[in-house]
Amino acid sequence: SLTILTSQVKYLLGISIPRSHGVGSLIFTWYHIFKNIYKTNICDLITSLLCLALLVPAKEINELYKSKLKAPIPMELFVVIAATLASHFGNLKEKYGSSIAGTI
Repeated sequence: SLTILTSQVKYLLGISIPRSHGVGSLIFTWYHIFKNIYKTNICDLITSLLCLALLVPAKEINELYKSKLKAPIPMELFVVIAATLASHFGNLKEKYGSSIAGTI
């Protein structure tokens, strides 16, 4: 789980860091993250935190009520759609330099 967190934190913060390979790559990656933390894109950080604030409780709700629900709530799909629409209509890339996946 630490490896997955390490690979995703640069996207949560909206920073660019060099890719590390080999022995100690986890340590070097975190070194580069903390070295560049001042470059955090606040828009990307807020977007990430909002998505997590929706996804984590939804996962718990799905798990808690899985016997009563015919199908799990597809919160991941709703979050992707909402974030895509917010990014597009809010012009987040142009206004705040927010990172985008590109053409969908």
